[in-house]
Amino acid sequence: MGESGSDSLLLRKALSSQLEYPQWPPGYRCLALSEDLMHAAHGLLQLAGPTSDEPVAPLHTWARCFAQDPEFDLALCFIVLDEHGPVALAQGWTSAYLKELVVHPRARRRGVGRRLLEHVFAHFAGRGEGYLDLRVLQGNNAARDLYASAGMYEVKRYSWKQPPAHTY
Repeated sequence: MGESGSDSLLLRKALSSQLEYPQWPPGYRCLALSEDLMHAAHGLLQLAGPTSDEPVAPLHTWARCFAQDPEFDLALCFIVLDEHGPVALAQGWTSAYLKELVVHPRARRRGVGRRLLEHVFAHFAGRGEGYLDLRVLQGNNAARDLYASAGMYEVKRYSWKQPPAHTY
């Protein structure tokens, strides 16, 4: 068996104080993540599956991070709801890093991801951050197209190689 791996890119968006929060179309609302929405938010992460080379942590582990890890802050996480429930999640970290951006399949190609990304940019700009970074798998072309169209640019490439599996 050969090596398998995943290459990823670190992308950056320069932020300015001129950024405004997007207008959401009727039927959609964007809220700061709260404890009562944690289960729904985690469900979106599980539905999307791993968005990097890291697996999705179990709910109890992920939720505990908000109390124990200084990078995690509910005020930097946003969930988008429609009439059927959660459709998108953005998880920002205190280091001006977007850890996760996931969109439910029923809301893809409707501008939800783009508006949520713009919401995150405006929020971090309002905190006085000069830029926002994120990491995306190189093969995730839909996400890369979204980020490029939002003015994000490549800062660094990462390569991760998984050792070959052993057969006994």
